[in-house]
Amino acid sequence: MRITDPQWPALREASRRILRLEQIRINIPKQFHSATNELILELGERQPSRLTFPIIYESETVSVEMIIEEEGLADTIIQISHDEPELDVIWIRGDGDLWLEILNSCKDLSSAGYPGCVGCGGPNSEQKWDEFGHRNSTNKYDSGEPRKS
Repeated sequence: MRITDPQWPALREASRRILRLEQIRINIPKQFHSATNELILELGERQPSRLTFPIIYESETVSVEMIIEEEGLADTIIQISHDEPELDVIWIRGDGDLWLEILNSCKDLSSAGYPGCVGCGGPNSEQKWDEFGHRNSTNKYDSGEPRKS
């Protein structure tokens, strides 16, 4: 995926969350297990102080879902699918093949030193994620009309 793609900011935010958040579960189709396991092993080498890593579950769908599990609660935080989730979920419109783009982005960010450095997460990495703004801007590319709130 090119940096000019309207989905690029969401993809990078998803990658940053994988690299910095703990207690996450990733539901992915079986075809992505090997590549995801490779990333997790690489994270162990690049982030030696990290104690927990994403847990992978097999999904029957072509979508990908990342869930954070804290204090007995589980909330979806990232979803790759054609079905639009609630606004509190980062939505990357498409199918599971975009997961490989996220893995590549994780490797790039990790190589740059993220999350242990300031500013190496790329543009806007230090700001709060604006899902409504992102969806509004990607919708302009799809239909020419901004989303309604």
